[in-house]
Amino acid sequence: MTKSNSISSPLEIAARLLATGEKFTLVTIIKAKGSTPRKAGSRMIVYPNGEIFSSIGGGAVERLAIESARKSMKSGEIEYLKLNLNDMAHESTGMICGGNVELMIEPFGHKPRLFI
Repeated sequence: MTKSNSISSPLEIAARLLATGEKFTLVTIIKAKGSTPRKAGSRMIVYPNGEIFSSIGGGAVERLAIESARKSMKSGEIEYLKLNLNDMAHESTGMICGGNVELMIEPFGHKPRLFI
């Protein structure tokens, strides 16, 4: 969390972390179809210790995103994760919201990148 009294967005936090050279991962919902807890464009910061800033919907989606973010932070590679939220058979998420989400998981702090 930030030390500021005002609420910051994940992109504001990302800019601050980039300026200080700290490692973190930015998780973004790049596609959301059907019934999902959050919509495309929702973002979350994952710190190296697994703590988060903001949310991409909680539950299994967030747990799986944090696991992938921590792996991505170690490898330095961008990852994409597709999750089925209509998983009555409990094969991946166990969620029954009825939709699907795709996540982009971007690690920062490893090597210089162009941030547009």
